[in-house]
Amino acid sequence: MIDGLSVLHVDAGVEWRGGQQQVLYLMEGLTQLGHDNQIATPPSSPLGEKAASEGLRVHSINMRGEWDLSAARSLLRLVDQERPDIIHFHDARSAGIGALIRVQRIPPIIVSRRVDFPIGRNPFSRRKYRRADAVVAVSNRIGDICLQAGILRERIAIVHDGIDIERFGTMMPKARARLAIGISPGIPIIGVVAALVNHKGHRYLLDAMPMVLEKKSDAHLVIAGDGPLRKSLESQSRQLGIVKAVTFLGQIEKVPEFLAAIDLFVLPSHMEGLCQALIEALAAGIPCIATRAGGIPDVIEDGRSGLLVPPRDPNALAYAVNRVLDDETLKHHLMDGGRLQAGNFTREKMVRQTVTVYKQALKQRAGQSQNGNTRN
Repeated sequence: MIDGLSVLHVDAGVEWRGGQQQVLYLMEGLTQLGHDNQIATPPSSPLGEKAASEGLRVHSINMRGEWDLSAARSLLRLVDQERPDIIHFHDARSAGIGALIRVQRIPPIIVSRRVDFPIGRNPFSRRKYRRADAVVAVSNRIGDICLQAGILRERIAIVHDGIDIERFGTMMPKARARLAIGISPGIPIIGVVAALVNHKGHRYLLDAMPMVLEKKSDAHLVIAGDGPLRKSLESQSRQLGIVKAVTFLGQIEKVPEFLAAIDLFVLPSHMEGLCQALIEALAAGIPCIATRAGGIPDVIEDGRSGLLVPPRDPNALAYAVNRVLDDETLKHHLMDGGRLQAGNFTREKMVRQTVTVYKQALKQRAGQSQNGNTRN
């Protein structure tokens, strides 16, 4: 291990989602290993606020978009002032801002790629990844997307998200957890934790619910998360006549308590980088159903740690939900397999693998300097 690394993290997000939680886990883990951490975030960023509350150094930089030259100048001043050993950009917007900086002696650049959308074909989109000393992909599917965009294989590192396993080791009693969300004991509860955005596929799960209710008339769907599609999804539930069987909780902070209340976790995404909430559900011992989309097959082995169905297929979702709710043996088999699988996705493992990426980037950069090569 390299002692005393100084890492400048950059995240342009203004929301609190799984990606921001991973950055905080990484900073916490690096600090515990003796490395220096600081982060640049937009003002009022939830990630910045949480990092500051833990005593981590936070720099506020307005980041209005990938072409924000003012943000690039501010970031360059920060780099000149702090002289970090590594700069780690955690999202596409911040990586775009970093790509605007043209200097000869900038530290090694690490860029995280968390989404399985194709990388844009325009030169600027390609530059922000190709310029990186290493691209950290959170799933094998994202690694393939990076390869297709022309990023060299040796610069792509697969580092899966990690979770705090201990958070989900001892769960709140189900009756108490259900009281917190206003659901009576004994009702089969299907739950999902995900931002209400298109690629998460909530509409397909709503379309599946009438078929679930035909078999389990008292079943209830609880959706945790918020986003731009909330009104549309609420309208869809009314049109389907299932309003009384669906609860929209909005954004939640206490994920373990939510998971303790449900009987089945369903992730209906048609695009997905990896999904931290899915791993957390496995760790909590909740049987899981998800789609064969993006990085989900890295997490779910069909029939062992969960069930996989095709994306955008309400019929397949309904069949899988009814199958698990009807089969106690299958349910407990998936619960045991899920807990075992979650042990492969710890935050400690994620931090160790990221440190390895840093070490390799520094070693490669040192070799380039000896050969007289520079990057800009």
